[in-house]
Amino acid sequence: MAIVLNNDITTNLSGTALLLTDTTGAYNISNTGGYGTPNPATSAFTADSCVITTPATSLQATGSAFTITLYPDFPTTDETLEISVASSQLGQGTGALLATGIYKFERTATSTTDYTYTNYYLFFPKVRQAVWQLNLSTALDTSTAVQQMLDMVTLIDLAWSYGETEKATYTLQKLINNLAKYGKTNLY
Repeated sequence: MAIVLNNDITTNLSGTALLLTDTTGAYNISNTGGYGTPNPATSAFTADSCVITTPATSLQATGSAFTITLYPDFPTTDETLEISVASSQLGQGTGALLATGIYKFERTATSTTDYTYTNYYLFFPKVRQAVWQLNLSTALDTSTAVQQMLDMVTLIDLAWSYGETEKATYTLQKLINNLAKYGKTNLY
């Protein structure tokens, strides 16, 4: 069996950086794509990098592409190790909230051969922040609308986690339009 690269990507709490984790794991009977005999060990790798393509205003991963060097921290079997990629490394400004939309993540790890992993992730920290700002400053007449927006955030997360990308992006776009009614704009 060959290595099957896996990763997890989340944002930091402030929404200003991506946190990358190598979740490939160690080889064992239930993880035959992991690092170690009969597959290459983490020490056998000589390079590891990723290309992150940021979203355009269409929410799709059609924006700019940025190469991030992960080696020598990755590859690893330590699933608690996170590599932080700041918004400034993605052309979005120092300390800026990450742009709303789908990010394409393409990772290549090199041993005697190249192993690749590609996946898409949906992040929307600007939208989450706008909803929470409304939630914290809610007047009684908007409390129902804010609760509906909080529910939409949950729906977006669930739809994305179940592979319902169109439903997730449609709901996100609808939420952005709803937030505009309350003066929350520039959410891309």
